[in-house]
Order: sequence, then structure tokens, then C-alpha cells
Amino acid sequence: MTNSTNWPNPERPGVPMFPEQDGWHSLRTYSLGLFFWDSANKYWWDSQKRFYRTIPEILKDTVGTKYIGPCLTPTQIDEVVAGERERCVQEALHIGESWDGTELSPSNTARHIAQAIRNLGAAP
Repeated sequence: MTNSTNWPNPERPGVPMFPEQDGWHSLRTYSLGLFFWDSANKYWWDSQKRFYRTIPEILKDTVGTKYIGPCLTPTQIDEVVAGERERCVQEALHIGESWDGTELSPSNTARHIAQAIRNLGAAP
């Protein structure tokens, strides 16, 4: 995200990351705040249970609103962590498979690393 207001799609300011899912998102308006995205109706809800069809309705200025990001649930965080762990596993296995015979048993080391990463289980 390289645009100054950090919206996931600069061509669609006011539309959050994962617009097809309901969820809380952090936005910086005049101060940092939480807004709920209602995906079915394409509304933003504020903490006072007021809804807005677009961010400009809230501020009259989308440019002044900075998108910080989605507020992930514990389940979503666990999914992200599991995905990252699997990437680590794949990289460790790749190292073992590409061993050129110049080091002491990197294939076994990579397998042990992969198994240890898989055994970490769910994030605490």
C-alpha cells in the first residue's frame, strides 16, 4: 500500500480490505477510531451505531481519512500464523532438497526444523 491514505485499492477510497466480509477496521479520522464494515449493505458503522454509506459522509473528505487496517479475530490471526508456519516448513524442506553435499547433513537438519515448526501448534 503506497498511497498516502493507505486504502487497499487507491481507486476505491472508502472501501476496506476484505470488502466481502463484515468486520472491524481501524481508521484515522481526526483521531484513531474503529468502524464496522457491513459487507451486505456496504455501510460503515461507528461506535454510536450510526451508519454511513461512504467515508466522505463521515468527514466530508476521504483524502483526510487514513485506512490503518482490519482488526483481525483470534481465528483469523491463527490462520495467518498457520500459513506463515507452513511457509517456513516449505522453505526448510527446500533447503534440504537443494543440499549440494558440502555441509554436514543439512537434509536431516531441514527435516528436524520442519517437524519442530509443525509441532508448534496453535499460537498461544
